[in-house]
Amino acid sequence: MALIKIIKKTSAVCFLLFSMSTVFAQKPTHPIDVKNKQCHENSIPTTSAALSCENNALIAWEKEMNTYLERLKKKSKQLDIVLLIKTQKKWKEFFNADIAVHSSYISKLYEGGTLSRVAIITYKKEEMKKRALNLKHFFENLE
Repeated sequence: MALIKIIKKTSAVCFLLFSMSTVFAQKPTHPIDVKNKQCHENSIPTTSAALSCENNALIAWEKEMNTYLERLKKKSKQLDIVLLIKTQKKWKEFFNADIAVHSSYISKLYEGGTLSRVAIITYKKEEMKKRALNLKHFFENLE
C-alpha cells in the first residue's frame, strides 16, 4: 500500500515536471505565454517565484478572456447576447467546480506540499487560457 502511494506521488511529480518542461520546450507564440516563459527563465527557481509567474499569467489570460467577451457583446446582430452571458456564467460555475476538484486531488496527492500550489495555479491558468482562446476564435470567426 505504501509502495503504491509512493508510485502515485512519483508519477504526479513527473507529470508536473513534464508539464512545466513542455512550457519551456515549446516556443510560445502568444504574448502572454512569451511573458510567462520569460518570467520563469528570469526568476530564482523557487515555489514563490513560480507562483508569482503563474499568477501573473492567470490574471493576463482572464483579462484576455474578458476583452473578447466584451468584443463579442458588441456583435448583437450576429449573436444572442443574453445567451452569451448565460453561457459565460455557466462556464464560470463549471470552471470553479473543476478547479475545486483538481485542487482537492492535487492537495491530497502532494499532502499539502508547496508544489501543490504551483500545480493548482498552473492548471487554473491553462483552463483560463483555453476559454480565452476559444472566445477569441469565436470572435474572429464572426468577423
